[in-house]
Amino acid sequence: MMKASLSLTVEALPGDSIEAVAEAMVQMADRLGCLVRLASFNGVPLVAQPGGSAERLARSYGAVLHANRGARVATSRAPIDDIPV
Repeated sequence: MMKASLSLTVEALPGDSIEAVAEAMVQMADRLGCLVRLASFNGVPLVAQPGGSAERLARSYGAVLHANRGARVATSRAPIDDIPV
């Protein structure tokens, strides 16, 4: 039987820290075995992958937030080019 490739989109509540959101997203990705996406955390899209790191996701968010380039996605594991947006 083929395994489905799924992603789940979530929403963070105002006042949540990036560390708490990243931890929750990575835990959810690990438990469900799918990508967990957040459309915008302070204007930055987030993607957590199974086996990813909450710390890396939070660091990636900070880097994307402060970059002077076009739209980017913060991820917990894979480089941006490996994530279907």
